[in-house]
Amino acid sequence: MRPRAYALYTTACVGTVLAYHALVFDSVLAWLKSLGPSPLLLHDFVGIYYPMGEAILQGATQPVFGFLYPPVSALVFAAIALLPAEVAPWLWGGLVVASTLALPTVARRALPEAPPWVEPVALTLLVWSIPTWHNLRFGQVSAMLLLLLLASVVDQQAGRPRRAALWLAMAAAVKPHLLVFALPLVIRREGRALAWLTLFLSVLLFVLPALVLGPLGTLGFYANVVWQMADRFGSGEWDYSSQLLANAALRIADTKDWPWVVGVERVVRVAGLIGCGWWIWRRARDPHPSGLRDAACILLCSTPLWVPSNWPHYFVFLPICQAWVAVDVMNQAHRLRRRLAGVALVASIAMLSVFAFHASPHRIWYFGWAFPIWSSALVLLAHWMAISGRRLAISGQRLAISGQRLAISDQRSADT
Repeated sequence: MRPRAYALYTTACVGTVLAYHALVFDSVLAWLKSLGPSPLLLHDFVGIYYPMGEAILQGATQPVFGFLYPPVSALVFAAIALLPAEVAPWLWGGLVVASTLALPTVARRALPEAPPWVEPVALTLLVWSIPTWHNLRFGQVSAMLLLLLLASVVDQQAGRPRRAALWLAMAAAVKPHLLVFALPLVIRREGRALAWLTLFLSVLLFVLPALVLGPLGTLGFYANVVWQMADRFGSGEWDYSSQLLANAALRIADTKDWPWVVGVERVVRVAGLIGCGWWIWRRARDPHPSGLRDAACILLCSTPLWVPSNWPHYFVFLPICQAWVAVDVMNQAHRLRRRLAGVALVASIAMLSVFAFHASPHRIWYFGWAFPIWSSALVLLAHWMAISGRRLAISGQRLAISGQRLAISDQRSADT
């Protein structure tokens, strides 16, 4: 799609979804209340990130309450806090919007042979999905981190290990659990990329903070973050908006008095982790560029199984994965698998849309019953069926080539 046409389409798409919200809600405050109790737009930035930056500028070496990120993130917010409190939210909001709108373009580059419809479809899914608006409403970093992860995948595919390691290190320096995306590098034995990743992480997590906060201040910062996370998640966080599968099971069991749900969840979670781990190992070993993209998609969609602090804005990755899987669904050969994968994919898109969210009785009901988790599971199901179809197509092509070679050999034998 040409840049000017894509810009016009982006404007029309965003304008349409804003018009829809204007019809559904009578004020901006009503829209904010639909996603959370706080009346503040960019709530986490205004209430946590900006105060953290101010504290660093005032000489503090400890995180403010609610700041659960490594100290290098605090240094970034200290730079933003140099701006007045009236200006900084505009800058941060612009960064959130820009990183969100850039996701479809970078995601398209992760497809070796992307059809022209991938980028506008990804954009449409993105602006009509509830995690996108949840991310904007709270001023969270999920879209920015996803952009870094996608850039890392693209550079891995292109054989640029240093740049790939830099993007991944920057993402993991904000949320260390994202270091799991180095797993495909380990499986593929990408020694150069892993060496660069180790170097960049050392600088971002220890060297830079120690230069500003001092070695003891840096260690104290980490200790405080660990204490806050243990206090919040150590005994099991089942807040209605938490999208960890274990927390969803606790909510359902508590609401419906179904104690067996927790036991079933543990079995499903262990089986899911084993199955996704095996699947990632298989796809990451594929030398084709699609192998890295598939491994990243599986890692993203499996986060409800293993990330404790898993909130709705984390699922901003799902529209991108849905667009990726749509390409696989269209390319698979088996008709029944293609239809079943298409049904699962459409159901996933519907569950994650703003329409499903606004049709639900309340946000507590929607998030409490973990619609993002089930949407993610449906993407994994559709992806599995699409990959199976792609393998059948590849096997068929190989058989056809083998048949042609045998025919040529027989013809040569007959000629001689």
